[in-house]
Amino acid sequence: MRRWIKLIQQRVSGHWGGIEEGGGWVADTAEGSTLGTSPDGLHAFLALLEVPLPDLRGELAARLESKRLPVETARTFPWVGLAALGLQSGAFWASRALDWLDVLEPDEHVVAQLRLVAENKKVPQQVRQHALRLLRRAER
Repeated sequence: MRRWIKLIQQRVSGHWGGIEEGGGWVADTAEGSTLGTSPDGLHAFLALLEVPLPDLRGELAARLESKRLPVETARTFPWVGLAALGLQSGAFWASRALDWLDVLEPDEHVVAQLRLVAENKKVPQQVRQHALRLLRRAER
């Protein structure tokens, strides 16, 4: 059984995400807890994309402070990895991930995902254009 501290609650499912005593991120799911950096763990965090990133970071910082944990711990959360997963998870999640990527610095994997979203004619035009703007910004 994993020992961890609850820090972020999913608004819809009510499941929690948090951090282990060793520093790894954990997601609470209906099946139990899973490492947040694993594919299943990232999927468990997917609904966090519905919250604007600055709001979520503020909420997490407040929770960390209330638990007397270093606020810098929030930097270890897989923000970019979660955005990359959102880009691969359909138009709704892609649009939410793009909003996060307005704030985040994409890595090479995310840039490749942005290119796929921008070129995918099955994705709504507004989402494709947003991906293209971020792609151009990343390539500068």
